Amino acid sequence: MGNSPKPSQSSRSPSTAARCALLRAALGTALGLPVCTAHAAFADTINPGISPFASIGLTHDSNLLNRSSSGSGPQPQSDTVTRTELGAALDTLISRQRIRAKVSVNQNRHQQFSDRDVDGESHDLRWDAALGETVQGQFELLRERDQAPIQTGQTSAVERIQNARLAKLVWGFHPEYAVTAQIQNTDSQFLGSNSRVDPALTGLDRNEQLRTIGLTYLPATGSQLGLAFKTLEGQFPSRQITGPGQSVSNNFQQREVELSSIWNASDISRLSAAVSQVERHHDELPIRDYQGVNYQLEAQFRPTAKTQFIAAFARQIIGVSDVSNSDALARQVSLSVNWAITSALLLNVTHRPQTLFFNGTDGFSSQARTDRLRDNSIRLQYNLTPKLQLLGIAQQRRRQSTQVNTDYSAQAFSLYLKYVF
Repeated sequence: MGNSPKPSQSSRSPSTAARCALLRAALGTALGLPVCTAHAAFADTINPGISPFASIGLTHDSNLLNRSSSGSGPQPQSDTVTRTELGAALDTLISRQRIRAKVSVNQNRHQQFSDRDVDGESHDLRWDAALGETVQGQFELLRERDQAPIQTGQTSAVERIQNARLAKLVWGFHPEYAVTAQIQNTDSQFLGSNSRVDPALTGLDRNEQLRTIGLTYLPATGSQLGLAFKTLEGQFPSRQITGPGQSVSNNFQQREVELSSIWNASDISRLSAAVSQVERHHDELPIRDYQGVNYQLEAQFRPTAKTQFIAAFARQIIGVSDVSNSDALARQVSLSVNWAITSALLLNVTHRPQTLFFNGTDGFSSQARTDRLRDNSIRLQYNLTPKLQLLGIAQQRRRQSTQVNTDYSAQAFSLYLKYVF
């Protein structure tokens, strides 16, 4: 993404070509942790036209709701979930304007927990706009209605509805420098079974607005250095219930200064890093305030054309879909291996341990809470034909928590079949 087109590939002057490359790189990284090489290459691929698709998946989970096997509460219970999805994707390039869209409907059916059945949909529209030789923009509208994530086993949320809006402008005022400005709004709503509004879940609903302005430096080597200033405001429409007749607001304001970089160490290795100073203040929960240094580090190594190793380390604040919390400080590790066994058979093995620190109390206990999560997965993708794809996933997850009787373990196996018309 970062390299300028060769003279034979472009009739533009070298400075203009360099600026265009810089604009694409700045748009792709958003001045945060850069997107990995494989994802960036996929994102740049243009498949013009309309592509209808259909997929069906079957998942068996030994502990669907992440319940603990100890204590007097409900015991773990397995379930089999069938998921179907129908949709179409549009990708078109009109002059220098690229428009992408995706519309789909999905259906999730449970064998045991039928009250968690969900009919959802997804709408995504993105416009990559060339507003001039030195200015490019990205505008996106996204709406998703799907199964709510079960992160900690502390919530009965069934559906999650998210609406996101993004506007980003990149001005390449110099062949090696660009200024980026971005505004992103995300609204999340959680529902109970049968699409009911549950008072116990409304405290999870949140509206977030992220504003970013920054400067990116991209030399001819393809490496990158960026400085960004970010503000994040989180508004929770409903107060969180902390006890009988007691509630509190989770509203917060966050400021962040981030330094990010990409270093192409060699033809087969790449290092990415982002370090930021973060300050977060809550309106009514000062015990959950946070001030510290967060980071994201990623190293990629491709010894052969068919194998890739990725190691990532991070300390960051993440959102948690939990009735007793809204966010947690996470220390994360990810080790992954990608292997193209053949041109049609792809293998991925991933190990993801992380520790979640919940500032202050959790609303139901006077003790601070720490969760240690571990997720291991093996993915095998077989491209039966250029249009037919078979995917198998084996997953193991586990939690150890400072809360009593909340540890759990689970195994899941999924099989998906997708056809693109």
